[in-house]
Amino acid sequence: MLPREFRNGFAGASDYRVAIHPTVLKGQDARALEVHFPHTSVVDSPLMVGTTGSLALGLAMTIVCLTVGAGCGGTSDGVSTRRTNTGEVGAASCAFVVEHDGHRYFGNTARIGPVEGRPLGTAIQPGCQDTVNEPVPADNEIEISEIEGVPPELAIMIQGGEDTILVRDDVDYARLPPEVTRLLNGTSCDSGGQPVQISGNWLGIAGADGSTELDLNPPYDVQIRVDEASLAAYERAELTIRVPPSLGRPLTRRDIESSLWEGGTLKATVTCNDGEFVASSIEAAPPN
Repeated sequence: MLPREFRNGFAGASDYRVAIHPTVLKGQDARALEVHFPHTSVVDSPLMVGTTGSLALGLAMTIVCLTVGAGCGGTSDGVSTRRTNTGEVGAASCAFVVEHDGHRYFGNTARIGPVEGRPLGTAIQPGCQDTVNEPVPADNEIEISEIEGVPPELAIMIQGGEDTILVRDDVDYARLPPEVTRLLNGTSCDSGGQPVQISGNWLGIAGADGSTELDLNPPYDVQIRVDEASLAAYERAELTIRVPPSLGRPLTRRDIESSLWEGGTLKATVTCNDGEFVASSIEAAPPN
């Protein structure tokens, strides 16, 4: 978590330009920065850790490097911008890559968290040096597992982590089976006209037009990783939810500080409107 002086200095009294959410993957001393904008594919967008697609991301990465020792001159603990539709690898100089069984596996953000299968042992994350005059970091060992229902010849996952899908280097993304593309691309909003109750980790917030969210006056969008849902199709999914003006000001600065910044949760009732998730109620809670 960022020190309060950095958070207050960066965000100001009511300025939430960047949502910084520390993530520690099991078995790794990792910190992930996520800058959230609405209605974009996480795999193909500037939300990705390690990309340089926005000024906000660059500024926020500088803050994280200075305050939490994110290893900006060494390995990137984020994921690559390798696209699910073309297989193109993004421009990150230290994309998240591991080596296992004679192949390299490239990290992709999971829009639906995979179900962990059989343990596969240890993979190697090669040390990556992208800063002049800095030594190359040592390789890192990572415990990996199968993804339930997916052959490891196609994709694997980090043990205990549901944020990343590791796709093997010789796999054609255009030919991935539905079991994998669903995890990468997420789920559409189709509840049959019925409201759905969801709850899960609060990941980020952004203005409804894709700009920075400054005043918490709706409309704006929040991002959530769903842990529980009244409709099973949304469980484990990463969703962007529109908060409409009709709700007034359901989230406050106190919620930002005590929930979003601390790894807390959101609970919401949502419906589908033209393919978008729209909240009819929403509330934040600090972590347990």
